[in-house]
Amino acid sequence: MAQFAPGILGVAFFVFWMWALLDVALTDKTAFRRMNKTFWFLIVALASSIGAVGWLLLGRPKNAGFTPGAKLSRPNFLNRPPGPRGPEDYADWNASTAPSLPADQILVEAEPDFSTWEAEFEQDDSEDDEA
Repeated sequence: MAQFAPGILGVAFFVFWMWALLDVALTDKTAFRRMNKTFWFLIVALASSIGAVGWLLLGRPKNAGFTPGAKLSRPNFLNRPPGPRGPEDYADWNASTAPSLPADQILVEAEPDFSTWEAEFEQDDSEDDEA
């Protein structure tokens, strides 16, 4: 297995170098750090693995994902905005502001209104058919 180590290491460096070239080529030109896109592409292309490491450490956008050209895809857990809040999460909420009936009883009370509305709709529809 030791005889294959240089070849495996060479293939790994080549894949890393190709990833860095694609990443430089697909990254938006406004997201670069330190230098512009042309210089980074030349550095990575000419300096191979050293240029790829330089791109990874110095030129790549901060918090970018690891797919080539990724923008800010890695989550930033420290500065996350608060999630959605319900009415009971607010300080001025109390039991008197909550709905007085359970959800199933609210639906039962709404059904007669719906049937009245449906009858009126059918009556209007039958008048339109006669005209």
